[in-house]
Amino acid sequence: MKISSGKIQGAQRIILYGPEGIGKSTLANQFPSPVFIDTEGGTNWMNVDRLICASWRDVLDSIKFLKTEKHTFKTVVFDTADWAERLCTQYICSSANKLGLSSFDHGKGYLLLDEEFGRMLASLNNLIGSGMHIIFVAHAAVKSMTLPDESGSFDHWELKCSKRISPLLKEWAEAVLFVNYKITVTENEVGKTKAIGGRKRIIHTQHTAAYDAKNRSDLPDQIPFELPFDFKLIEKILGDTTVANADVDATPPESLYGKLTAALVGVTGDANDWLIDKSWVKPGQTFRDLPEVKMKEILDRLQNFKVVIKKHKKEKANVK
Repeated sequence: MKISSGKIQGAQRIILYGPEGIGKSTLANQFPSPVFIDTEGGTNWMNVDRLICASWRDVLDSIKFLKTEKHTFKTVVFDTADWAERLCTQYICSSANKLGLSSFDHGKGYLLLDEEFGRMLASLNNLIGSGMHIIFVAHAAVKSMTLPDESGSFDHWELKCSKRISPLLKEWAEAVLFVNYKITVTENEVGKTKAIGGRKRIIHTQHTAAYDAKNRSDLPDQIPFELPFDFKLIEKILGDTTVANADVDATPPESLYGKLTAALVGVTGDANDWLIDKSWVKPGQTFRDLPEVKMKEILDRLQNFKVVIKKHKKEKANVK
C-alpha cells in the first residue's frame, strides 16, 4: 500500500446560504465558468448557462450530461439545495404512491430520502475528480437551539433543508459560507430595542452560536459582500485546482443521449410521460432508456415531438 504525504488539493465542495434576495446566486456566478442546475427558476433573471430541472430525474440527467458530454464548464451550481431536496422527496413518494415521507411505515421514507440524496452527492465525485467545483446554493432559516448541558434556548441560522439533509450536506462540504445583512440591535433609554442597519452584506466563514459556517482556507471570519463583488476576497477558497481542468475537455464527443438531454431541458418530465403512455419505454424508465434509433427519430423531428408532448400534457390535464 502506497503512503501519500502532504496536502491533496482538488476541486472544492462549497455551500452558499443566506436569506432570499441577498445575492447568493450572484456570488455563485463569480466562480470559474459556472453552469447552474436550476431547480426553482431562481436564475431566470440572470445571464447564465443553466440546466432547468423540474423533477428529480431532471437533476440526475443533468449530472449525467455534465459527466459524459464535452463542455468547458469548471463549476456546477445547484440552485437551490432545499428545492432539490423537495424534488427528491416528490420522486420518492410518487415512486411508492405515497402522499408524503411520513406515509411510509417505520420511518422508511426518511431513510429512502437519505439514501437517494446521498447517492446523488456520491455521483458528483467524478465531476470533482475532473476538476469541477460543486456549489450548493441554499436558503436560510432561523431555528431554536437547545444545548444538552445548558438551560434555555437561542436562535441559530442554518440551511433551510430538512434535519436529515442539512447535516448530510454540511458534512459533505469543505466550506460553508453564510451570507447575511449586517444588523445591530440597540436599546433606548426606556429599554426598548430596535434593529439598525440591514443594508450592508457580510459573508461569514467561521461557525458561531448564531450560524453555521466553516472553511479550510484561512479566510477572514467576515468578508464584506458589496456588488460588484471582488472575487479575489475569497479566491483562495479554490486553492490550486489546475490538476484536472484538462480532463473536462477530454470528455467524449457529444452523443445522441447528450444531444437529446440538452434538447429536452425543461420538458423532460412531459416527454417521459408521453414515452411511457405510448409504450416507447416501460413505467419507471425515461428517455435515456430508449434505443439509439428512437433517440435519433426524436431529434430528427424535435419540434414536432415537443408539440405532441405539449398536446399530450394538456389532454391528460383535461381528463383529470
